Amino acid sequence: MGFGKCFIADLFCGFGRSGEDKGSPLILVDKIKYILTIPYLSSSQIIILFNDKDPYAIKNLKEEIEKADDDDHIKISIENKKFSNILPNILDELKNEVIPKFFFLDPFKYSDVKLKQLGDIMSLKNSEVLLFLPVFHSYRFASDLNLKKDHKTRIFVEEFTAKEVFDYTNIEDFMESMKEKIKKSLCLDFVRPILLDGGSNKNALFLLTKHEKGMLLMNNLCIKKSKGGSGIKVGENYENTDLLIGKNEILKITPRFKKFKNNLIEQLKKNKQMTTTEIKKFTIMEEFRPQDAAVILKELKKGGKINYVGRFYMAEKPNGETVFEYIEYK
Repeated sequence: MGFGKCFIADLFCGFGRSGEDKGSPLILVDKIKYILTIPYLSSSQIIILFNDKDPYAIKNLKEEIEKADDDDHIKISIENKKFSNILPNILDELKNEVIPKFFFLDPFKYSDVKLKQLGDIMSLKNSEVLLFLPVFHSYRFASDLNLKKDHKTRIFVEEFTAKEVFDYTNIEDFMESMKEKIKKSLCLDFVRPILLDGGSNKNALFLLTKHEKGMLLMNNLCIKKSKGGSGIKVGENYENTDLLIGKNEILKITPRFKKFKNNLIEQLKKNKQMTTTEIKKFTIMEEFRPQDAAVILKELKKGGKINYVGRFYMAEKPNGETVFEYIEYK
């Protein structure tokens, strides 16, 4: 919010309210009103675009928005168009805007959003996307070679995964393949999948961002809300406070943490030496936090596996640069 202004678009917004439950548009407006109570953000300007192709959803949303208290700092527009029709107009209007832009995409069908459209959004300056996908259905058929070439599920799997039609180990493997395809196709360093595990009903959120801070924010949230940061149990109010204990000890090493540890060590071996900045970026891309890397580095130092030049300091906002050198034993 350092810009003092931002643009938010919920382009598959649905109804304002379903029974007693608020839909995503009303939840968003409530959250923004709360943010505007923070003194240093109180004068910020928020531009919101709600869109849905369902005229009944839009009628309901307009009625709900009219009931809400007005705020001079929030400007809301509501459209009733298809995603594929409204997106080109948004891209044209925002192509020269430097203000932060956040797009929430919750498509009716996973085939409603294409990789090219995500690429067009991410080509805008200071743009981020939170994409919701019902991945479990596509995962169930991801290994089915008998699906016809023009089947929507097969088209989606071939477009959105690096391995395409493949016998995936599990749904996490499937999501990892999606992550790699999105990163490569859109030339992004930071793509963060989050499994929303509802038992038999599994969905996923994918954060697409060009910025370490955005990815780190999501890493912090996932590690806080799940066991190991892999997925969030729907309906379970889990708060993880025990990944680290004290300053240096690991209380619980999950398979994901072990994988991250191995990957970091291999990267150190490959590069021979890495700076604080390089390790921080690598760690965030691996879906962890700088303090998690610090635990591993201190363990390597204690075991005589690394030397470092400068002050040992690994945090979200490093104070100075340190060079860590991996020691190869002959």
